[in-house]
Amino acid sequence: MGWFRRRQRDTRLHATVSLGEGVRIAYPERLVLGKHVSIGRDGYLQARGGITVGDHSMLGSRVVVLSHNHNYLNPTRLPYDEEEIVRPVVLGRYVWVGMGSMICPGTTIGDAAVVLMGSVVTKDVPPMAIVRGNPATVIGNRDQKSTQELMDKECSFMAIHKTPPEDL
Repeated sequence: MGWFRRRQRDTRLHATVSLGEGVRIAYPERLVLGKHVSIGRDGYLQARGGITVGDHSMLGSRVVVLSHNHNYLNPTRLPYDEEEIVRPVVLGRYVWVGMGSMICPGTTIGDAAVVLMGSVVTKDVPPMAIVRGNPATVIGNRDQKSTQELMDKECSFMAIHKTPPEDL
């Protein structure tokens, strides 16, 4: 298993990617980060099954993204066996995942969706939806017209400020 801890700018990353202190990435070769992506401090991305994060997306501090699980449904041993179940995770463009949230294997979060802090995403999130809770459920939607206009203009926080806020 490959591990990546950011100590200095990694030349494999796009120049506009920002990784906070203590970010850990397992299987970095299976991680795709778009432009102007920010991952807050102490984030953990377990990319064994593949993780894609779209342009202009922000993950808050202590966000966990998992793309693999153990076989516990029909194991040959307990609590699970050696079979690994890999399921890719896709975060669209302009996604904001709040502090302390967890994204489970096999989920897709649509463009411009918002995951409120501390949420656990166990199923797909539609574009422009706002979700919260455990499991995360849709509580509202962004204004489609204004959000689409901002996306069309590539008007993102990271593209303007170049660095994430300190508390991300």
